[in-house]
Amino acid sequence: MDAVSKPEYWASLNRNEPKSSRQKHWKPSSAFEAVVELLRIEISKSTPKTLNPVQILKVLYRVVAAEWVTLNRYLDRDLASIEINLEESDPTIEDLWRYERTVSM
Repeated sequence: MDAVSKPEYWASLNRNEPKSSRQKHWKPSSAFEAVVELLRIEISKSTPKTLNPVQILKVLYRVVAAEWVTLNRYLDRDLASIEINLEESDPTIEDLWRYERTVSM
């Protein structure tokens, strides 16, 4: 298999919201940046400019859920490509070990 470069950070945040309410050109470069920006948005929405613990947990759960969705998509893609490779060829035991190391990384 060819070496793959480190993937860009991609989060599935704001996917279910109407386009009019999404932040324009906002692409977080890390989970930390996503948390900070979402906390900033929550503060701007609240009447007293403070956050209660429920709002903080909401933001954290949202980022964690987005991370899990992203990870799940990567794993599904990797497993699908391994499945196609195994179906199209007659793999040797070395190929199977290589696929196992790929999935367990």
